[in-house]
Amino acid sequence: MKLALSGLVCGYGRRPVGPVGDRIWSDSGLHALIGANGAGKSTLIRTLAGLQSPLAGTVHLGAKDVHRMRPAERAQFVSFVASTPPSASGLTAGEVLHLMDASNAERHRALERFGEAGWWNVRLSELSDGQRQRVMLARAFLQDTPWLLLDEPTAFLDAASRTRLFGHLNELAARGKGVVITTHDLHLLRGQPALRTVNVLGKAWRELPTEASISDWESAL
Repeated sequence: MKLALSGLVCGYGRRPVGPVGDRIWSDSGLHALIGANGAGKSTLIRTLAGLQSPLAGTVHLGAKDVHRMRPAERAQFVSFVASTPPSASGLTAGEVLHLMDASNAERHRALERFGEAGWWNVRLSELSDGQRQRVMLARAFLQDTPWLLLDEPTAFLDAASRTRLFGHLNELAARGKGVVITTHDLHLLRGQPALRTVNVLGKAWRELPTEASISDWESAL
């Protein structure tokens, strides 16, 4: 299932991002969105997830217009993890994962994969930002959608957790999943085997060579 953008312009009122225009991303692999703070990465990825209406144009998953889907239908095709994990929730990590359509064993394995088994009965409000983010990544993993859209998922993670996350993303891509990630973590991004496109947001959207050096990527920001 390809992710296709047609004539897309997104943003808030008089502050458009792009124009992004036309893009087609393959249905597997890692697609990175990079750019300076305020470039519109979060706005764009929220638009791709169907959480924000575009100013113009469309976003299609296969033949379906993302913004014409009902939330329950859209949740079958795309999962989204925000850049800031929820902090005020009274739910435990286990209760968050119980919201997903999965077996109890699968929920426990997901938490152990992205976090720690001991968090199961701990409330999100008692976990650190990085720990909460890892719970939300486990939740997205359990959603088991063709596409995962992750807005700066490494922002609160320690170095070891960042490396493990990219390992998981490569595994998911190898299983045929498509992943769009916004990131400032260019050193980790470089050389990832699943990396298919590097897209820089600024005054215009440009696609950069995936084999370029980090300094080349940085000079394009």
